[in-house]
Amino acid sequence: FPYPEKPYFGFVDGRLALRHYPLPEPGVRRRLEESAHLALQRHSSLYRRLAMLWLTVRMPEAHAAPLPKGEAQPRDVYRKVYPEVWREAWRITRGLVLRLRRDVEARGSRFAVVVLNGREEFWPPYSDLSWKLPPRLTPEEVDLDKPNRLITQFLRRRGIPTIPLLEAFRAHFRETGQPGHYGLDVHWNAT
Repeated sequence: FPYPEKPYFGFVDGRLALRHYPLPEPGVRRRLEESAHLALQRHSSLYRRLAMLWLTVRMPEAHAAPLPKGEAQPRDVYRKVYPEVWREAWRITRGLVLRLRRDVEARGSRFAVVVLNGREEFWPPYSDLSWKLPPRLTPEEVDLDKPNRLITQFLRRRGIPTIPLLEAFRAHFRETGQPGHYGLDVHWNAT
């Protein structure tokens, strides 16, 4: 089932601006599809099981299909040299973190960031995917520590309290052989 449209941030005249908001009202067909999907999700085990099977079949195909030119390719976050779309994404991320900090502290609360990492950064089967699936990257083009390094250095420079989890996940994997994530998605499992 396709993801719903979402607002997003971008830069307008050098400042963060909310784009695609408010969202346009979905058409009748979209509302009917969403209602049917939700009803089937709630009431049909068969539908949920078929959706999971579809995902397992579709997942490799979805990962293999690159996004349109100019859009951020997810694995490019691990490139040693970023394309412009990823440099822009990091500028937006830093701006959003600073804006969130300002808003939290303006309300009298303390602000801290927990850094969650991608499985590729500590789980070898996913690390290998960084250069095996399209867009194909050679090992020489990949720096799996780059996203973690960029965000933790930024937070440290700004004096933002940070709870980094990468080393804990790496240690857990070394000790147990378990990644702490489900195989099909990015959610943590019970371990």
